[in-house]
Amino acid sequence: MTLVRPTPPSGVTLVRPTPPSGVTLVRPTPLDLPVEGLTCGACASRLTKVLQRQPGVLEAHVSFAVGRLSVTYDAETSNPGSLSDAVSSAGFDVPKSTLRLRVSDVDAASKWASGREGVVGVRPALTGGAVRSPHGELEIRVLGGLLRARTACAELQALGIASRVWDETDLEAEAELRSAQERRKEGLRLLVVGPIALFFMIQHEAHDTTSRWIQLGLAVVLMFVGAAPFLRGAAAALRHGAADMNALVALSVGAAFFYSAAVVFLPEIGPHLYFDSAAMILFFVLLGRTLEARARGHAGSALRALLALRPRSARRVEPSGEETDAPIAELESGDRVRLRVGDTIAVDGLLLEGRGTVDESMLTGEVLPRLREVGEPVTAGTRWVQGTAIVEVRGLGRDTTLSRLVEVVRAAQASVAPIQSRADQISAIFVPIVFGLAGLTALVWSLSGASAIEALTHAMAVLIVACPCALGLATPIALVVATGTAARDGVLLREARVLERAAEVDTVLLDKTGTLTLGRFEVVEVVDLAAVDDTLGEAELWRLIVALERGSTHPLAVALVDAATRRGFGTSAVATDLVEVPGAGLSAVVDGQVVRLGTLAFVKSLDDVAPDKTGSTSVHLCVSGQLRGSVTLRDTLRPEAALAITALRALTLQMEVLTGDRPEAALFVTQALDLPLARSTTTPTDKLARVRELQAAGRIVAMVGDGINDAAALAAADVSFAMGGGSDVALGVAGVTLMHDDPRALAKTLSLARRTMRVVRQNLAWAFGYNLLMLPLAAGVLVPFGLPSVSPVVASFMMATSSLVVVVNALRLRSTPDTLGPTP
Repeated sequence: MTLVRPTPPSGVTLVRPTPPSGVTLVRPTPLDLPVEGLTCGACASRLTKVLQRQPGVLEAHVSFAVGRLSVTYDAETSNPGSLSDAVSSAGFDVPKSTLRLRVSDVDAASKWASGREGVVGVRPALTGGAVRSPHGELEIRVLGGLLRARTACAELQALGIASRVWDETDLEAEAELRSAQERRKEGLRLLVVGPIALFFMIQHEAHDTTSRWIQLGLAVVLMFVGAAPFLRGAAAALRHGAADMNALVALSVGAAFFYSAAVVFLPEIGPHLYFDSAAMILFFVLLGRTLEARARGHAGSALRALLALRPRSARRVEPSGEETDAPIAELESGDRVRLRVGDTIAVDGLLLEGRGTVDESMLTGEVLPRLREVGEPVTAGTRWVQGTAIVEVRGLGRDTTLSRLVEVVRAAQASVAPIQSRADQISAIFVPIVFGLAGLTALVWSLSGASAIEALTHAMAVLIVACPCALGLATPIALVVATGTAARDGVLLREARVLERAAEVDTVLLDKTGTLTLGRFEVVEVVDLAAVDDTLGEAELWRLIVALERGSTHPLAVALVDAATRRGFGTSAVATDLVEVPGAGLSAVVDGQVVRLGTLAFVKSLDDVAPDKTGSTSVHLCVSGQLRGSVTLRDTLRPEAALAITALRALTLQMEVLTGDRPEAALFVTQALDLPLARSTTTPTDKLARVRELQAAGRIVAMVGDGINDAAALAAADVSFAMGGGSDVALGVAGVTLMHDDPRALAKTLSLARRTMRVVRQNLAWAFGYNLLMLPLAAGVLVPFGLPSVSPVVASFMMATSSLVVVVNALRLRSTPDTLGPTP
């Protein structure tokens, strides 16, 4: 029996109970880290197995497409340091970031840091050759950004150690720098291998001893420069009892090199050298890997674009009024920051002074800048377009909307879709099968009377032509591109599996308020009724309405006061003896007259009034018993709603509207949008029941909503969409968040999901078809029929091409079809 021990909140200490005999305490802890050194899908599968075998690991997955590992481990028996050591022992690396802090007590801070989870190195920083102690700088090495400078300062402050940020490395910038360095190394390898391969092709036949020794010397350079990374990767894989693409390349290149070297030393073995085969194999594999890495870089461009939105500094306004440029790491909640035209906003905050417009297109896709005034929020990563203002800092670092957006996209890209799991299972056994097939090929050719070199050539071709990378990349690269494309369009996918399920959706249930409508009442008609022998002017009508409704938070009251203000009708009237009747209206005394405002039944004191059939809501005004006027309001349709429904209809989806509103309001929406079915006055339980009813009938249901009342249905649906402006509960339950509240993004997402799964199926078909076709050809099955076989050089070219095809095909998902119309 196992007890799951919760992770306590910050500042809370759990008293650890003594478990009963036979019971083990488990504290599941998630860990997400970047990992470097992955060169193919088989590498990721091998590292996944290594991590799964570590003590305390409950779940592990490594994504080659995004270069990250996701682990859930038991904090009672494991920690990030031991998992990082396991990664290193497998031949890979977890990058480390560096924090440099100015602290009041270096020794005490060092002691704290040494015991801090995720810290792998602590030392006092040297300045001018001397250690500043006890007051000075401390340098902390941290795994994959697990500890941020702000968190470190807060924890030190709690221990009574004054601290401030001296410097903090940008892990993403360092990773990009290392990636650029690795690309340069790959380019240099190609520059070395290419000319050598060309020389070997020209000097293929080396009959004299001198030429043979020259070729051997160049081949040694080739092995040290071009083959070294494959040899190291193969050695690391074999140490863990596994094999990957590195092993396939290393064995085939090694076989050609060592056989040819033996011929140089012992010419009686045979007349032919195969250094050219080794060189051409390395050239095409390196070229393919370089092009593939570049293409995979394009696949992650959406996430890098989000990361690029984060500025490094902000203009801080000191209490004295002085303004200074401060690094983001030094800002604190409550600080004031100046916004100037063209600034990228560095923090989440509230406007304290000034007004201006903000370009939010980077986060929401909204083309037109939005006006922001005092008291309204601004978001990190957006751009201040016009005006000047001062913002109070409310969110910093990982607590900003932008950082949360980045983490959601990153988690979705690293997650595993069911179809990918099946491909990974096949990919894991693929390399051993290829080794077995290569051995069988050599054996069959030897038994058939072929020469040893002919048998070896066919076996080498089998090893080289096999492409586990195409198989391993087929699914994840498409998911990475798709999640990035969705994020660019303001759609957040919680997991990659959402795309797979969304591609199968055939029924969409739409909440009305906040999804198809703005959830905001607007005045559509004002009626000034004639009474006895005089008419109440519109200005007086609005003056009395505002007198009664001013200060109320009811949605209708807010809409009425806003409408009066926009029309320029203020009020100097004072309402006394105010009485509110829930669901009916309110009455008061204004200027000595009894004024009633509300439903027709309420203001006329009637028992029954025929309901409004238009889907609108009318508010009636009665003065001293006389009906003097009315105002009609309606929850306004979103401007994009009609286009969204048209786009969903083009996807041949069944649609229904579910609303808790009156039947008349539901009917108005269905007629305005030409929808076939709407269910009104539905409760949260009714919505949940409808989802389950459709699922029981075999439908794949998507639910779209924005409120707490939609949460149960969202949780039960096969795919759930929440509008970005919805409740926290809805956002927390939904698998997809539409950041800019545009229902057209729903159709775009469902279309993207279908396109993604088509690309995945195409990639898998290509990967399987390629290997099923090329492996027998490389083994020489057609040679007995007088047809040529695939040489190792041609095999290397085909292998390099196969994985590139998969990546390029996935990159098509970066484009969005114009047929759905642009989102704002």
